[in-house]
Amino acid sequence: SIPSAILHAKTITSLDLSSNRLSGRAIAALRNLPNLTHLNLNCNRIDYLPAELGELSRLVSLSVSSNYLRELDDVVFGFVDLVE
Repeated sequence: SIPSAILHAKTITSLDLSSNRLSGRAIAALRNLPNLTHLNLNCNRIDYLPAELGELSRLVSLSVSSNYLRELDDVVFGFVDLVE
């Protein structure tokens, strides 16, 4: 799971959670970080991207390689500013 100290850091803009064995359910809590612009979730156990990630309206970079994703969920297409 993601430490609560991270989830309460509302001003954080860049977060690297790679190689933490996180699931899709665990990353749903990231919606509490409204200022995130860069998020690295590589090398986890994510099999879906939760709809809650769609609340990260400032996200411009999302890395999800080496997970268990079989397809990109609709949530990804909602990121209008996503460039990476």
